Amino acid sequence: MQTNNNPTSPALIFGLAMVAGGGLTAMIVALGIGVIRGAEADSTVIGSVFIAGLLLLALGIGAWVGLVRPFDHFDDINVGTYTGHEGHGHEPAHTEELLLPEGVEAPAHDAHAAALPAGH
Repeated sequence: MQTNNNPTSPALIFGLAMVAGGGLTAMIVALGIGVIRGAEADSTVIGSVFIAGLLLLALGIGAWVGLVRPFDHFDDINVGTYTGHEGHGHEPAHTEELLLPEGVEAPAHDAHAAALPAGH
């Protein structure tokens, strides 16, 4: 039984996450090399790698937003999710029954005692 209603391929979403993550990694590596090399660092190479990483990050996030459209599928916590079991009318109400041997009666339920913590 498939419960995923998202028509988007999980492999495509994973690929976009890899593109964005690769861009973020390139940015971090470029900054790390710049910090380690200090004044000897080639600012053109570091700047180019950083800009390429920034473009990959923007491409991955932008494509994900355009593909998944999370703003269209916003989950409203005030609206219940349909599970397929509501409103059929032929299901009995769920009651808790205690299975006891014949001749043994269930103890009386005291609503006030259940609200008190143990030992009071």
